[in-house]
Amino acid sequence: MLESKFKLGPYKFFNYELDNGLKVCLGENKKSLSIAVNVLYDVGSSRERKGLTGFAHLFEHLMFEGSKNVPKGVFFDTIFASGGKLNGFTTQDYTSYYETVPKHLISQVLYMEADRMKNLSVNEENVLNQKKVVLEEKKQSYMNKPYGKIWLEIFDLAYENFAYKHSVIGEDEDINAAQLDDFKDFYNNYYVPNNASLAIIGAINASEMKELVYENFNDIEAVTLNKRDIFKEDIFDSVKKRTINDNFIKFPAFLLTFQSPGYYDYEDSIAIEILERILFGGKSSRITLKFEKKMPYIVQHSIFNSRRIGTSQFMCFVISNEKVSLNELVDLYLEEFYKIAKEGITEEELRIAKTKLKSQYINDLRQNLNVAMQVTHDIMYFNDILYSEKRIENLLNMSVNKIKELASKYFIDNRLSILECIPN
Repeated sequence: MLESKFKLGPYKFFNYELDNGLKVCLGENKKSLSIAVNVLYDVGSSRERKGLTGFAHLFEHLMFEGSKNVPKGVFFDTIFASGGKLNGFTTQDYTSYYETVPKHLISQVLYMEADRMKNLSVNEENVLNQKKVVLEEKKQSYMNKPYGKIWLEIFDLAYENFAYKHSVIGEDEDINAAQLDDFKDFYNNYYVPNNASLAIIGAINASEMKELVYENFNDIEAVTLNKRDIFKEDIFDSVKKRTINDNFIKFPAFLLTFQSPGYYDYEDSIAIEILERILFGGKSSRITLKFEKKMPYIVQHSIFNSRRIGTSQFMCFVISNEKVSLNELVDLYLEEFYKIAKEGITEEELRIAKTKLKSQYINDLRQNLNVAMQVTHDIMYFNDILYSEKRIENLLNMSVNKIKELASKYFIDNRLSILECIPN
């Protein structure tokens, strides 16, 4: 086992790989009374093919439907009875399953995680049940929810490659038409040890935990994996625009998004986080001051970077109160992006953003579950258990010139998509 230690957190790490390719990180935290577990599978909606969308997200549901030796409901009952918590989530690039439990329960949790990795109950009954659940979730979360459809449409507009162009939740016709063998193939291809990373963080003894991991996971067979593609988008010929109607809204809205750097563009990714803070990171940020103080033309707004392995999206969502036209409001927001691209930022803005981001990074490195999620991501995609601390080094090395260079690279018309949402 390779031993590492965070400089800024209470963790001593031991990371290694099983014979079957499962990447493992054990994190000792002597101050903790509980344990966090996270299993990350390198499969999200970007792995799906045309006509077979929605599988990654549907498997997030199926993974709680029981396995050969853990009947349906037992996973939930076991953890909730001890006061623990669990859940899962799906992104375009990966799917994660996590638990936080008292330390006496860790052996049982690892047994259950291993059993669903090798013996998940992928049968007609479970698949049919979860198809219904997912289709209803799509109605409630997107189709019949105010402004919900905008989150299904935006990626279709902003991307050309199919991997990121379709929604995580999938197309109704694909989900309905999918056969049991399609789901079994997906499970057998992606829910395998050499496509996963496991973190066990908190009140553990690394030597004892290594034995438990070996006992539960080492006999699961690896498979031959398809090469992981990194999907990068070309810049556009001009701004992409689309308008949709929504029966469930009173006020018009828009979502504008610029192409932004992916995971592996290390420095650019940090610079984007700084720009996010300067534009929308608190009461003194540029857009907050402009639209909540000087120009009260909005009901709601938010800015965030939607990250991917490949080309990501820097997004700005705004609901108008109709005091000005939607086109005018779009232009007023774009002014701030183009201004920062042309003029850059001040040293004081950079100092404040660095201080806030460093504080956020450090706080995240002191909570078992956050650390478990972060390190499974970092050993899967960077093969580096200490990547989070290197992010802090990159952050502190950022300059106003670098930020201006990046803003002028990404905040341009040829990377911009605008989706307007109008009351029907």
